[in-house]
Amino acid sequence: MTENSVVSLVCPVCKSTFEGESHTEAVCPVCGNTADTDKLFEEMKSSKTEKSVAVYRLMSSADAFFSKKSYDEAYTSYNAVIDADPSCEKAIFRRELTSQYLTQESSAVYLSCDSFFGNLETLKKEARPDLFFSKEYTRKLGLTIHKDVLDFISVRADYEKKFSDIGGNSQAADIYITELMKLLEYTKNIMLRLMDGMDESCERDKAYTVLKCLDTGNKLYGMLLKGADYTEIPEGESMFSEDGSVRDCAVKRSRMLSAEETAKADSCIDSMREAREDMLKVISDELYKEIKEAGSKNSAADKKKSRSEEFSRSEYDQWHERNKKEYYAADKRMVIFSIIGKALAAFAIVMFAMFIIGVIFDDEMYWTLITSLVFFAVHAAFMFLRRFAAKKKNFYTEVLERGSSTLRAGSSSFDV
Repeated sequence: MTENSVVSLVCPVCKSTFEGESHTEAVCPVCGNTADTDKLFEEMKSSKTEKSVAVYRLMSSADAFFSKKSYDEAYTSYNAVIDADPSCEKAIFRRELTSQYLTQESSAVYLSCDSFFGNLETLKKEARPDLFFSKEYTRKLGLTIHKDVLDFISVRADYEKKFSDIGGNSQAADIYITELMKLLEYTKNIMLRLMDGMDESCERDKAYTVLKCLDTGNKLYGMLLKGADYTEIPEGESMFSEDGSVRDCAVKRSRMLSAEETAKADSCIDSMREAREDMLKVISDELYKEIKEAGSKNSAADKKKSRSEEFSRSEYDQWHERNKKEYYAADKRMVIFSIIGKALAAFAIVMFAMFIIGVIFDDEMYWTLITSLVFFAVHAAFMFLRRFAAKKKNFYTEVLERGSSTLRAGSSSFDV
């Protein structure tokens, strides 16, 4: 400090902020506490340094948990960072994002992501209107936030697919298409925001984040073009026949994009592809070459992945059809055994009644009693077979109700 310089101080007693002159005695105007100005100023600087180190360590730990997808620990760690530094924007953002991941993982019901995107917009407007200031920290923060949001959008698309498959009706299919359209538009907006100020000095991380936007957009666009499959029962039809057995009357439908939705999706993906081409025109030759080489490698990997997914889908369809046949076979056997069992019980009752009548009229027809007992025994056997068939039917019902959960988990085996 220079002589007679004025410095900002914080009272160690009442925490009030005031100004004091160096090399003098500082007096707090609120509580009257006195202290040496130079000593108090040095203590403040030391305290700030210790706080910065503590926040750095907490943030490093939180980021490590986040990278490993240990969201419980990450959420707790980001809370600790915010307690130490309430203005830490990265911790505020990632705590909100981590909360979304935790909620999606733990909830068995469908949850909208509108609140997350709303909170993200609020964070950008109030805390940081422009995430690409010239400051190095802010530039990195902006890229980190956009990368994290793109990862979340990709995970969210899979989440929407999961609940569309579970719902299996037209309403679930409509929600699926609507939400994917929102995610595609949001991805496009991120990409266009990143393209602002794109020139030859564009750094590598920013260029690859733009490409990540297009990859995410292509994924969403492909999912939208495939539509959503669901089943419905035609009006007036019943799932059950008169004898109580299940009828296969459900009709498989596909919710495809309307003409308006198709035009909207095409417009989004076209804008993103044009943005990519614009970026490739202005970046340095060295970065252009690197991106092209990486694109060739990714293209080969995508083709391999596509073939693997097609094989998994084919295997899943065979698995589903096989279990569906087993379900209907068990249902059929259950009905047949039930009818035969009831008929045998009726014959047994008739034979036993004939025996009773014979006893009353002194004509003991023991053969009717024996026949009745035989019928009862066979009836019991068929009832046992019916219960076995019912258990098997319930088992395949549970298997089919799981739908495509095994496929979504990435398993290559669908054996029961």
